[in-house]
Amino acid sequence: MFGERSTSIYFVLSHHDEKVDKREFDEWYDQHLKDMVDTQLFYRASRYELVTVDTGEKHLAIYESMLSGTEVEKRMPAEINKLRENGKIAPVAIVTNSLTLDTMEPGLYCFDDKDLASPTGLLLMANNPKTPGTDSTFNTWYDDVHRLDIEATGMYQTMNRFKSVSNNEIQYLNLYETKLEEVSRAFTGLNDFRPAWEKAGTLYADRVNTLRGAYQLLASFSG
Repeated sequence: MFGERSTSIYFVLSHHDEKVDKREFDEWYDQHLKDMVDTQLFYRASRYELVTVDTGEKHLAIYESMLSGTEVEKRMPAEINKLRENGKIAPVAIVTNSLTLDTMEPGLYCFDDKDLASPTGLLLMANNPKTPGTDSTFNTWYDDVHRLDIEATGMYQTMNRFKSVSNNEIQYLNLYETKLEEVSRAFTGLNDFRPAWEKAGTLYADRVNTLRGAYQLLASFSG
């Protein structure tokens, strides 16, 4: 992301343990980003905070890799154990969802060639086709129809698409990076465009939303 195409990502949703001071949580998480990059499984680690009310989990972390998602899943347990043995895994974050996803093909669409390396946050949308066996139709709509509607809003710099390595509730994840000062608008601003999409018939009804929300970028570390 940040205008670059990864091969896969590790995606983590969490909230901080209320018994732990928020400052301690933030300090640990910033260091954890660096620790995860130091495993050499990931070349960038970033964390975000939810800025839309009651739309998702409070904290989001994304770890980007040039390895396949299958290879990341294979090697990560041993690397996490090393961090734990070295006292670098602290019980300050309560993880509610984590998964590994491969970047789809082409997977990255850039709408704005300015400051791609400096987003303020992102819009997260995870959804699956409702009818089994319609993945091809669903993805064609996303890439050839919805992409154009999203670009025309002018709210996003990039659209990044991912597919889960394993079979779970989240099959497809879409991350739209933005440079809006008010990052929450990356989510709430869609209400300004949805009626026109509905009238034009460019929305895809046969899908199920599993996650959504706008997240502000807090920290990012690259190796």
